[in-house]
Amino acid sequence: MSNKSTSLKFDNFFLDIDERCLTFRHQPVPLTPKAFQTLVVLLRNHGKVVEKEYFLNEVWADTFVEESTLAQNIMTLRKALGRFNSDKEYIVTAPRRAISLLGRCRRFRRAKR
Repeated sequence: MSNKSTSLKFDNFFLDIDERCLTFRHQPVPLTPKAFQTLVVLLRNHGKVVEKEYFLNEVWADTFVEESTLAQNIMTLRKALGRFNSDKEYIVTAPRRAISLLGRCRRFRRAKR
C-alpha cells in the first residue's frame, strides 16, 4: 500500500480521491458518489475531450444506464461547482458526443497522515 494520496486541485477546488471528498477553500462540497466519480474522470482527463461512452464505462462499469443518467450527473456537478463560483463555466458538453472540464488543473501526491 502506498503512503501517498493522489489529490487534484482546480481553481479553488481541492479533490482528495482517497478520502472521496471535494472542498472549495476548505469548505466541503457535497456530491453524490456517482457525481464524485464523474468529476474524477473529468479531472483525470483534464484538457481532453471525453466521450460519453467512456464515462459510462468508467463510472457505471458492468451496469446498464441511460445516457440521461450521465447528463443528470453533469447537471449535479455544474450546480455544485456553480454554488461557489457562479461566473465560471467548468464543464462544457458537445451535444451527443463528449464532455470536457475547463480551467487549470494540478495533480499532486501528498503524504498520508
